[in-house]
Amino acid sequence: MHRLFPVIILVVLLLTACGSTAAPTREVHGLPFIIITPQGLVSPTPTPFQPALATPFPTISAETYATPLPPLIIPTEMVALPTPTLPNIPYPTVIPPPANIGEYADVITFLLIGSDKRPGSSYRTDTMVIAILRPKDDQVSLISIPRDLWVYIPDWEMQRVNTAYMHGEITGYPGGGPQLLKDTIEYNLGLHIDHTAMVEFDGFRQIVDTLGGIDVPVACPYTDWRLISPELDPENEDNWFLYTAGPGLMHMNGDLALWYARSRSKSNDFDRGRRQQEVLRAIYSRALSGDTLTKIPQLYNDLNTLVATANIFCG
Repeated sequence: MHRLFPVIILVVLLLTACGSTAAPTREVHGLPFIIITPQGLVSPTPTPFQPALATPFPTISAETYATPLPPLIIPTEMVALPTPTLPNIPYPTVIPPPANIGEYADVITFLLIGSDKRPGSSYRTDTMVIAILRPKDDQVSLISIPRDLWVYIPDWEMQRVNTAYMHGEITGYPGGGPQLLKDTIEYNLGLHIDHTAMVEFDGFRQIVDTLGGIDVPVACPYTDWRLISPELDPENEDNWFLYTAGPGLMHMNGDLALWYARSRSKSNDFDRGRRQQEVLRAIYSRALSGDTLTKIPQLYNDLNTLVATANIFCG
């Protein structure tokens, strides 16, 4: 029996090696799966398509560079382009019905007016801001009126709103320019104005300088033409330069604050109205500061001589 043991082992090994035609399985320890490598195919697989041949490059010779370019034709006479025709948009002439008057309890309205009034010349109210005060709520709202807004001016016609004040002054309207401008706003916007305050540009400069300047949070950088010095002739083009304000908190004297609130050569009335409100808020904040108390006498004198007011008290 002991002699047959090696023979039995040899037979078992031969049966194990020849009994299966499948490929062995190779396990890779440490992976969450088993890799099985199949036997390679003994018969070649025909290629379903033939590979594309290489595209030959064009032959470049000296004649390629010697080919002349077409001649450049430069016109000898200037051809006049047709002048574009702008659409003829008529100004509004139809008088609208009056707006409904809003009823607001415990509200006081002020119309703040900035004018380019000069001695011996006509003027317009280019800056108009309505300040609505709610004393019980400690709130102030500002509404800018675009100077080119077309409205109906009572007892006159459809016209720009910035002409109402001057028209009331020269025609003897009851209450003068302030009253006609208030009536115009009430007729078209439905908002009753209690008080008005108008200041000229020079007076605005002086009030800001009396406050010691103001700190204006310039939201967006603004670039426009600025007079080098207020004393220079504004009609001379050489006296102007491009100035950029902001962004960020800027300390402004009266001249810079007036330029920032008034300029619109490279902007429009809507952006200018936003900048004017920034300046008004800065003046309000400066007036509430502690060191303003020592300047009250001078401020009172400035306001008394430089600001024209008209009050209508509601009974």
